[in-house]
Amino acid sequence: MVITKYSQYKEEVFDFIEIFLNDKYPYYSESNISITPIENIRGHMCEDMNDSKISKLDQCNSMLSSDGTFPNNLPMFERFNNKSFKCGNNADFENSYLTYYEKYRIEFPLNNNKTLILKSMADMDNNQNFDEQTPKIKCSIFDETFKKAKPMQFPYSHFPEMDKLESKSPISLLFAHLYYKHNTTNEGSFEDIMNETCDTMDYIFTPPCQDTSKVIYTFGECYSKNQTMPIIFKNCRYNDIEYSDLTYKCTYLEYTNIKGYIIMITIFISCYSIKADIIISVYNNSSFDISIKKYKMHYFYISLLIVQILILSIWTKGSKIIVKNEIIIEKYGKADYEYDSCSYSNNKLLNVVFCDVFVILLNSLILSYKGRKSK
Repeated sequence: MVITKYSQYKEEVFDFIEIFLNDKYPYYSESNISITPIENIRGHMCEDMNDSKISKLDQCNSMLSSDGTFPNNLPMFERFNNKSFKCGNNADFENSYLTYYEKYRIEFPLNNNKTLILKSMADMDNNQNFDEQTPKIKCSIFDETFKKAKPMQFPYSHFPEMDKLESKSPISLLFAHLYYKHNTTNEGSFEDIMNETCDTMDYIFTPPCQDTSKVIYTFGECYSKNQTMPIIFKNCRYNDIEYSDLTYKCTYLEYTNIKGYIIMITIFISCYSIKADIIISVYNNSSFDISIKKYKMHYFYISLLIVQILILSIWTKGSKIIVKNEIIIEKYGKADYEYDSCSYSNNKLLNVVFCDVFVILLNSLILSYKGRKSK
């Protein structure tokens, strides 16, 4: 409705609008079921959702006016005499008042001290054991749905996803692909075309992360070349952002990485050197002729192994070996991602174990040098 200075009956029009905008807003309430364009004004179904706005007297009269089912031959009803009761705001035996208790229930006075709660069977559907979906439940569903909904305020303004929907035209492309690709050229199956349309719709209506209050994200597989994991956003998307901001350092070392190759080759050389040194030591000790020059290296390795086992047993006692860790990025918050890692527990004992390992590694390097020198 447009009103200008050239409009006829301007005063009458404003009087007409005033009828819409009175205290109770009947036009908005009656023309909408649950939500109206005006804040804190509900539609006709949810207008009286809050029972506290209605007095117990009115609710009691409303319940008594509805049809009910009355049980027969129950001992409890022998206490009732032929006496008339009427609705009130409180249960009162002396003045013959009963009152509203809660949904489908009224409070009936037996005497001055005791009351009885009588329940209606109006909420039971066809004598089945389930409750009817009350207007209060329906209105709560409407409220939760409208909290997440985005209004289309055409033609003034609307949310930016509608622009992308108009520009990409996924429905038009769906019918075009069904006609050309599926029927004419057989390039794609019906399932592939539908999945393509659904993916496009998901991409269009996924909100930007900049406008999302709580970003939910996880991580993909680790790339061995640069030891990074891609960040995967579940409830939003980033359009213009640097690639470095969309990756995170891997929580483990890939064996196909250059560092992984170096570690594996070092372990292989160390194991081979230690194995060769033990074999040589045992072989030389088996000869009585050179008993004076017996090699003691296999005793050295055995003693280091026993020390490591003892230290590791003490280290693992009373502590978790594997712990769950979380990733928190300050820019995005806590990630929907957990990974396993070894527990450090007692760092001092763990340092002793690694010192033994480095001693063995150093000794293996010395043995390799001696072996080359002896040749």
